Amino acid sequence: MRKVAVAVAVAIGLLSFTVSADSGLDIVSKTGDGTWTDNTWQVQMFPGEEKATTLKLCNGGKAAVAVFPSSLDNGNLTFELDKSSLTMPADVTLSARASSGTAPGVYSTELEIKLQEEVSPQGAPPGEIPPAEPTNWLLIIGGILAGMVVMVSGFLFFLSWKSGKEEL
Repeated sequence: MRKVAVAVAVAIGLLSFTVSADSGLDIVSKTGDGTWTDNTWQVQMFPGEEKATTLKLCNGGKAAVAVFPSSLDNGNLTFELDKSSLTMPADVTLSARASSGTAPGVYSTELEIKLQEEVSPQGAPPGEIPPAEPTNWLLIIGGILAGMVVMVSGFLFFLSWKSGKEEL
């Protein structure tokens, strides 16, 4: 039972590091190969295979999309998006390609979608998209610290459980 509690604590700590799409963005459907958990795509791959998944995005506006990491298994498996920017509503397709040297297994990558504002900065030509706002580092650092606290708490719990077991 205590091992399960430690495993849950570690899993919660790892989940705090996920990146999600900007608020105001709706993912209407997810079709194709693999499974989605939040913004992470997991897909079973074998050498020489190619698989894909398509997301239907809504809430008008422009967005930039990226995938991290773009390759795994020493470059034998690559992830590609069919477009890096789009105007919604739109579909975006993420594909995985395995070379003949790819080790069979389940691989995962994260999709990042950033909405871009339509308002042009003063002096910019009409229709030009302003640069994306800087990342809020305080939230990122807070999330990392929260994840570390959960993992350290789980480790300390494990140590106290183990030392209590040895006294018996």
